[in-house]
Amino acid sequence: ILEKQEWILKHLRAKREQQSQRQASQLRFEEGATIPLLGDAFRMRFELGRSKITVDHGTTELRIQLPVDTSDPLHETMCRTRLKAWLQQQAKLIFSQRMPELAEQLGVDYKHMQLSSAGTRWGSCTSNGVIRLNWRLIHFPPQVIDYVIAHELAHLVELNHSPRFWSLVGELFPDYERVRSMLRHHYDDTPEG
Repeated sequence: ILEKQEWILKHLRAKREQQSQRQASQLRFEEGATIPLLGDAFRMRFELGRSKITVDHGTTELRIQLPVDTSDPLHETMCRTRLKAWLQQQAKLIFSQRMPELAEQLGVDYKHMQLSSAGTRWGSCTSNGVIRLNWRLIHFPPQVIDYVIAHELAHLVELNHSPRFWSLVGELFPDYERVRSMLRHHYDDTPEG
């Protein structure tokens, strides 16, 4: 342990820094706080009303209507629940549009797509053609979503990470190395499928 002390301390400091960065970037449910959506930052604006969320791309606002105002103790819980459900709906819609297009380009069929909430993976692919995509990808730019989908679709042909697998990913998404690196730098322990 003494021999490796510097290495251990260096990695512990890095892990502590990583944790503090994650805590700092955690979503706040207050007026004007930002949330990433498809790679763009949207400011949250709260309104009293029926439970509804709308996106204004012109003003980059995410308008969140809730039946309670921001001073109500239930506000954060209701907002978190409603926003998560809305983000999952948006993710499913976008993934459902992109999957068939990319599958057709590769010439593969998948059984169906499911949303995932995995803490350690962006996507996964089963041998019988079920692809799971982490709904949190909705925060990233479309190119990152396409990379993860291409990655999982390539597993329908190669259930490994061989050179042939990466060649298939490259056929679907030629810029995959740059985007993969971008995704890894965003989260040090990038989930893969």
